[in-house]
Amino acid sequence: MMTIDTLTPRWRRAIGALMRTRLALATALAAGLWLAVEPSIASSARRAAELANGQPAVSAVDAVGMTVDDMDRSVAFLSDVLTFEKISDVEVTGSEYERLQGVFGLRMRIVRMKLGEEILELTEYLAPKGRPVPVDARSNDRAFQHVAIIVSDMDQAYARLREFVEEARFDHLGVFTYSKEEGTHSGTLDEVPAKIAEQRRRDLMRRQRTISKRRMKTLVGSELEVLVEGASDESEYLLEGRHAGQAPEIDGKVFLSLADGDAPPRAGDLVRARVDSFADYDLGATVVATIARAKRTKLRLPVLGSAR
Repeated sequence: MMTIDTLTPRWRRAIGALMRTRLALATALAAGLWLAVEPSIASSARRAAELANGQPAVSAVDAVGMTVDDMDRSVAFLSDVLTFEKISDVEVTGSEYERLQGVFGLRMRIVRMKLGEEILELTEYLAPKGRPVPVDARSNDRAFQHVAIIVSDMDQAYARLREFVEEARFDHLGVFTYSKEEGTHSGTLDEVPAKIAEQRRRDLMRRQRTISKRRMKTLVGSELEVLVEGASDESEYLLEGRHAGQAPEIDGKVFLSLADGDAPPRAGDLVRARVDSFADYDLGATVVATIARAKRTKLRLPVLGSAR
């Protein structure tokens, strides 16, 4: 098997440049798009040769890739709900993949799922585990991943999705109606009437509300780490924040009260709070301890001399 160590310095430089190009492209696309650069050194060498000869290094999109935390659950969702077909399932490791991904000591499980002519490539890092999605992640962040699926029978697809929401019992679920985007293939297709789309959105969220309320109830009595965001808009006597499972402006909040005599934490502090009450999506909790205080920056104003 060809490895990096058996190549000449010229080839090593070419492949290194190609790997850096791949990383830059993947970062710029910022949605997990993996261009047609296969994860083998022999293939990388061929691409490097094409680049050196003035031929285009990129000719097609091989697959759309995304990193997942739980491969089995992700595959089940794509297979059972969206009727993807699993076409490969491999586990890889070794120095070639470490260089390609820029992660030392990695071990990955890669599953390719096919729907029509499109391929979705899922990667789970078995080791080392990556960082979780930031608690303040938003849908306009560059790392946010979004895949739109075109279906042939919308009524059937919706019925299956509704069943899956009941089966999966998501901790958090958001639903929005589709809007066309100019310049895309899906933008040329017929749309579901807006009234029907809104009815379906409300139906799914009504089902999710019941699921979420049951989930919230199970948290009563437990203690959570909560990032304090500041005073609550609901009451002057409450603070509000989020635990690690709540995204800002999307999921619910944790409304915080204080024990008698306790000094209130400030925005940015991380506290431990005991859950006392619940609603459909929100929790009520009492602060029991401060875990970490946000770093405060002292504002130094310049001293102005007396005018003459």
